[in-house]
Amino acid sequence: NLFNPTSSNPITQREYQQLLKFSDFLSNSEKEEDRNLALKIISAIYDLYKEDHSCQLLTKSILSKLGLFAAEEVFTDSDIKLPLSYEISSKYRKIKNRINGSEYIFTNRQCDVYSEIMQNDYFSFSGPTSLGKSFLIKHAAVDLIENNKLIIFILPTKALLEEYLIDLKSILNEKGVKDINVSKSVSQVDKESKN
Repeated sequence: NLFNPTSSNPITQREYQQLLKFSDFLSNSEKEEDRNLALKIISAIYDLYKEDHSCQLLTKSILSKLGLFAAEEVFTDSDIKLPLSYEISSKYRKIKNRINGSEYIFTNRQCDVYSEIMQNDYFSFSGPTSLGKSFLIKHAAVDLIENNKLIIFILPTKALLEEYLIDLKSILNEKGVKDINVSKSVSQVDKESKN
């Protein structure tokens, strides 16, 4: 348990209710660090109170606000319903963050980075592993290929290169994109050869 390793339930009911309120409040902030803190709070109390309706409701609300839709499906009961305005906002975010021609949905942060990539000729970003950078870059590359003649990835290992090769071909096939040459090296590019 994240609050106290020697106790099975180290917080009082009042403290639990306050933590729920704080996490809800912080999840509405414009500041990324506040939203991250909301996620940390709800994650910490989830282990203790995951069977409680209030915990389920707030967990679903916070995960939805942060665009963590896959986590929402895993960690909350499907019969938990948010207030109508929250449900509408959640559905809107899911539609807005949906990847073109796919069943996948970007998180809010991935969607922001994707928009920046699509709007700029040159773009650089960094983020933690949990951001899903590879997933994001692969989908952005497939969407950019229509307007660009050549996209090059420089990757640090052969294993990662193989992973990108397989994933890009899969995404291209999933989206029905034809006449694209995906190769392991620039020297192997053959303008006449396609997937």
